[in-house]
Formats: sequence, C-alpha cells, structure tokens
Amino acid sequence: MDPNKKSSVDSLTQVLDQITIYNAEDLATGKDLGAINFLSGKYLFEQAIQLAKEFRSLPLDLLPNQTLGQLRSPVQQLGNALKKVADFTLVGQQNPEGQRNSILQEVQRFYDEAFLALTPHLAYLSLKSAEVQETMRRSKELLIDTQKKVADDLKEVAQMKKDLDGIVQAARDAASKIGVAQFATKFEELSTEHDGHSENWLKATIGLAVSTVLAAVGLLLLLPPLTDMSDPSTIQRIITKLIVISILYYGALWASRNYRAHRHLAVVNKHRQSALSTFETFVNAAADQQTKNAVLLEATHCIFSPAVSGYLGADEENPSNRVIEILKTVSSGATK
Repeated sequence: MDPNKKSSVDSLTQVLDQITIYNAEDLATGKDLGAINFLSGKYLFEQAIQLAKEFRSLPLDLLPNQTLGQLRSPVQQLGNALKKVADFTLVGQQNPEGQRNSILQEVQRFYDEAFLALTPHLAYLSLKSAEVQETMRRSKELLIDTQKKVADDLKEVAQMKKDLDGIVQAARDAASKIGVAQFATKFEELSTEHDGHSENWLKATIGLAVSTVLAAVGLLLLLPPLTDMSDPSTIQRIITKLIVISILYYGALWASRNYRAHRHLAVVNKHRQSALSTFETFVNAAADQQTKNAVLLEATHCIFSPAVSGYLGADEENPSNRVIEILKTVSSGATK
C-alpha cells in the first residue's frame, strides 16, 4: 500500500474507533445527571455508533486518498460531539438543561453530515467487501481441498513406499535364499569331490599295504640269505629288501594320509552343507532380530570354524580360527 494512503486509512480508522468505543446506554444515562440526561438522544447515539462500526468494517483502502481525507473531518466532528456527551456534568453549569440540548443538537448535526459523507461509499465498499469475503471463502475452500489432496497424495506415497520396501525386502530375502542355496550346493560338490578322492586313496592305501606285505614275504622267500651275515652278498640282499619294503611302506603311509585328509574334507564340507540347508528354517522360526543374529553367528561358526572329523590328529583338527574371532568382535561392537 502507498505510504500516503496508509496514513489516510490509519487516520480515518482512528477517528472511527473513537466513536465505536462508546456505548449508547452509557451516553444516554450520563454520570449522575438525574433528570437532566441524554435519554432522548439514545437512538441517535445508537445510529452514530452503528454507522461508525459499519464503515470501520469495510475495506477503506479501496477509496482514493483524497476521499479518505474528506471523510475524516465529519467523522472527527461527530466523535468530538459524542465526547462532549460522555464528559457532560452538572457541576459548574449555569444552564445545564440548555447546555444538554445544545450538545444534542450538535450531535444531530454532525451525525447528519457524517451520514451524508459516508453513505455514498457504503454500497461500493460493501460490494467489494462481499467480493473479498467470497474470494477468501473460495481461497479457504481451495486451501482445504489442496490440503486434502496433499494428505491423500502423502498417504499414497507412504503406501507406495511401504510396498517398495516390501519388494526390496522380498528381493533381499530371495537373494539371500539364492546365496544360501548356491553355497550349500558348492559345499555339496566339494564334499562329493573329496569323497571320491578319499575312496581312490583308500584303494591305493590298501593296495600299497598289501604290496608291502607281499613284497616282504616274497623277498624273504625268493632272496633268502646266502651265507652268514658277514657275507657282502647277504648284506646287499638285506639292504635291497629294506629299501623295497621301506618304499612300499612309506607309500602306504602317504596314501593313508591323503585318504584321511580327503575324508576329513568330505565330512567337513558335508557338515557345512547341512548347516546352510537348515539355516533358513531356523531364521524363519526366529522371533526377533537378536535371535536371528545368534542363528547367523552359529551358522557362520559351523562354516568357518575347524570341525573335528576324527580322521586327522588333534593338533591338525583344532587350529585357531581368526574369522570367528573377528565376527564376534564386530557383533559385540554393533550391539553397543
């Protein structure tokens, strides 16, 4: 708003407010006036106050600046006349009744002037006020509709987010199931492979063991000592027998070690396959995340910790496992 117009609107509003603060009943009865009161002017006071209230409620900024200045004077004069009514007292009055009548005439005159000045603008301002109120009503309805639409859109977005979260979780679950199934299959293949190697090495062990026994018996029968033990040919035969038997014996031991190693790996991988195959069942049966984490830790322990199969020695089957220690440290750190 233009500063000059704002000043004019504020000035007119101020003088209108000076009239609207009065009460017609209080003005009519006055302060200890007795019979010399203003009861005859009560209706006039009501009309003046009502006129000021009606004009005060209208959008005065729609009037030109010059018009606002012209309206201020009659309204100010009406306000001053009403102030004389409010301040009237019998004290010090030579002719209180005549003074009262003079004030009433002044109020009537200034009310007529204010009425003639203000009423031509009432219709225009009332129409504009109705348009403004209609615009505000429509704006309010539009705001309510917009808020409702936004709320519905937010609700729809929240539902879509929930659905997407469900899809993402389902994808993660499917991926985890595929991963578990894939590794279970891998461990099964390893178990089968080592089981086949162990059978081959078992056959080799048996064959070498039998060969060692047959060689020992055969060499004893085919190459008996010729003379006494001091004879070089006898010593040569004994050494030859020991070399042949030793080679066959150590070959049987080596085959036996390979058999036990492959058999151990076959059992361990079979154990890992079983752990992964039952992992999903235990996880789905878990009631909370803490239980699921415990199941995960135990499954990881079954997979990565060294397993005792009985095919290797105690020292070989119980090495320290850093994977489990690291996993426990990370889990304990995450729960803090």
